[in-house]
Amino acid sequence: MQAQFSGSAYQARAILGAWQSRDKNRLDQELERVGTASEADAGEQERLELLAEIAGELRTTDQPFGDEVYGSLLAHLAFTGRRAGKSGRVNGSWMN
Repeated sequence: MQAQFSGSAYQARAILGAWQSRDKNRLDQELERVGTASEADAGEQERLELLAEIAGELRTTDQPFGDEVYGSLLAHLAFTGRRAGKSGRVNGSWMN
């Protein structure tokens, strides 16, 4: 069974890949794709808002690859945005 990722997780994974590649053009393309979801639950809305803030910072900074905090935040968003199943569990741990 494949893990289902939320929209914010997919977007974060794409940005993280571009950020890790250190390819400025690729990063700029992925940052432009950051969007919102009108029908998202509250948790997903918060993740999308955080992702939009990170994207804004990466767009305006002179050195987008210089601060590891971006990578850490993107990784967190990329791999914690999985949708819970009926049990409320995500990847073997309980959601709060």
